[in-house]
Amino acid sequence: MWGASEEQGADRYDRVVGRLVALAIVLVVGSASAATPPRSVTIQFSLRFTVQNTSSGSLAGTFRATGAISASGPVAENYILSLPRLRGQQPVETVAGLSTLNTTTGVVTIVYTGIVSSAAPDVTVTEGSWAISKTSGHFRGLRGRGRFSAVVNLTTRTMVKRYDGVVT
Repeated sequence: MWGASEEQGADRYDRVVGRLVALAIVLVVGSASAATPPRSVTIQFSLRFTVQNTSSGSLAGTFRATGAISASGPVAENYILSLPRLRGQQPVETVAGLSTLNTTTGVVTIVYTGIVSSAAPDVTVTEGSWAISKTSGHFRGLRGRGRFSAVVNLTTRTMVKRYDGVVT
């Protein structure tokens, strides 16, 4: 009699443990499938320098985002340039900056870093990486990163820039 109870208790224990393991698997698999998959985004900018010094500056203009983000509006940007250094035979500078994209439904703030090199006497090209650093409104919780390229015309004091990447 005593042995039968032990057997029943062991069976009950096995069933409970089995159910807990099954529940844990469902929770883990369910949460993994509920995660937002990365989605592609492209953001294009048309900017004009508002302040331009040898080591820093500001730009203002417009942006248009397509793909995972569909938005457009005004953008403000601030940047800092390093002192020039040689890469091979070409002088280059490092740039770090902040783009603030404003829409009627929220704000996305993006930080970026890149390498600026001369393409012609009055044109520079910049390539680098970007990441979303802050969001509000409709964009709250959005995360993203990617690569960018920009072309600056020093004569007209304008910049065209493009961010390509993914957001979640």
